[in-house]
Amino acid sequence: DVGARSPGPRSPGARSPGGTRALACASLFEAKAAASAPSPPPTLLTHEDLRQRSPSAKIRGLGQKVEEAFERVAAIKLDVDVEALRIAQDEVEAGLYRANNHSEIIKLSSENRARLLAAFAQNTNLHTVELANTGIDNAGGVALAAALATNRTLTAVNVERNHIGSD
Repeated sequence: DVGARSPGPRSPGARSPGGTRALACASLFEAKAAASAPSPPPTLLTHEDLRQRSPSAKIRGLGQKVEEAFERVAAIKLDVDVEALRIAQDEVEAGLYRANNHSEIIKLSSENRARLLAAFAQNTNLHTVELANTGIDNAGGVALAAALATNRTLTAVNVERNHIGSD
């Protein structure tokens, strides 16, 4: 039909075929009923629960882990006698001994540092020793010079940023 009219917009309250309005009302009623249904009671937290979940408790826990890590690191102190023996008996990695900025060597007394450096006299497998910024003073410099006088395998020694020659 050329002259047939298409249905125009419906007025609000007009019934549509199939009862769509009734379905919409039923859905609205169910949604209101679901919203007004009693919700489960809230979980009550104890003071201890709140304390354990607080940010400060988490920070304390992390702080404790950091302290434990520091304790483990502190337990790994450099034993001068053991390290000197390792150097003297060629038990260090062949070719290179690198201890630049080694905090445990820096903490050694001047006497212990000199004992450690004297061990290089007996080593036969190292060709390079890096001891930059390890706190070597004049006593250590003298011990290292004596070691170099007898060691025939060392070809490079780095002792920059130490206290050799300063008084």
